[in-house]
Amino acid sequence: MEKRQRFLPVSFLFFFFITLAVWFACPQIGAADDHRTTARARRDAREHHRHNGHVKLFVFGDSYVDTGNFEPNNGSWLPPFGRTFPGVPSGRFSDGRVLTDYIADFLGIRTPIAYQQIRVGNISEQLKSGVNFACGGTGIVSAISKGPILGDQIGQLGQMIRHRFYNQTDLNNSIAIVAASGNDYLYATLQVFLLIIIISNLVTRTNLI
Repeated sequence: MEKRQRFLPVSFLFFFFITLAVWFACPQIGAADDHRTTARARRDAREHHRHNGHVKLFVFGDSYVDTGNFEPNNGSWLPPFGRTFPGVPSGRFSDGRVLTDYIADFLGIRTPIAYQQIRVGNISEQLKSGVNFACGGTGIVSAISKGPILGDQIGQLGQMIRHRFYNQTDLNNSIAIVAASGNDYLYATLQVFLLIIIISNLVTRTNLI
């Protein structure tokens, strides 16, 4: 009994330190696995695009993915937007990159040009990575800005296809992003709020009369 009491603390400390070492090592192992998985997925995506042509990224939605379609000299075109990337306001509702930029980087392509930023000359190079039709403040059926709603954005792509800026091969090698972040709900809420104000004013005037 005396020997067991003498060696019990030593055994306990031994297993304690082993457990502690494993506990600290597991996050590092997991992080390394995540990094390898991400790197492998990136390589697979780029290898696929190398064999199947240059991938096109078509983006639809709102400010979460907009990279320059919002009305000029307003909103996302003013500081502090763009402070960390690209250094000046660029039409992104962020001080840096938005989801579109990260997905394009993952695919190994340049961020697709914003529809409103397409200019005459060297069109094929401008459209090489696809087009971003998303516009801040827009929704699926309504908008709180002057931008096109989702159906109109899709119509813009359809128009480009009809004018043969993209062919079937391009579409087969394309990826679409659709972001819907709640502007429809916000628009409806604003309409209800406005209606309440109007009714309140009418009731107030009626009581005064």
